[in-house]
Amino acid sequence: GVALEPVTSLAPVVMQTGNDGLTIPVSAYSVAYTNNIVAGTATATLFANGDDTNYVGSKEVRFTILKRPVTVNTANQEIVFGSMLSSDLAHDATLATLDGACDGHTISFVVLSAPRNLGIGTHSGVISASDVHIQDADHNDVTANYLITQGTQGNLTVTPKPTDGLTISG
Repeated sequence: GVALEPVTSLAPVVMQTGNDGLTIPVSAYSVAYTNNIVAGTATATLFANGDDTNYVGSKEVRFTILKRPVTVNTANQEIVFGSMLSSDLAHDATLATLDGACDGHTISFVVLSAPRNLGIGTHSGVISASDVHIQDADHNDVTANYLITQGTQGNLTVTPKPTDGLTISG
């Protein structure tokens, strides 16, 4: 199945059939959900309404909520030779972005890296993301609901280190 956006409640959308193969009317039962907020195993329990004498009892059905696939894309950066990459999303949320996340879900933390000792120039597709954490609009960690893969990797431009104040002796 396809992963759906986690929800806090669902209206009865379950179609139940009786032993005779006929569809039981929605008005004849109610549905209660358990553990349907995060990826993993959830339960839907159908309860016959007491005012309908044609149906009695309850039935429990387990189902799986799959992790939603998302990709993390890293932006291009420019650094001075010998400097570190920026991973400060608080100051620049475009350093790493998500494709495929639920509305309101954003990256709360990420480690950006590139190979060490790159020379002066532009190096294509070398900025990668790891240790990605995703939060919902209320700042709750929802990382466990996602299958995260690396998308587009940003380019890194390394510029020369200024020589201001450099003294050469010899």
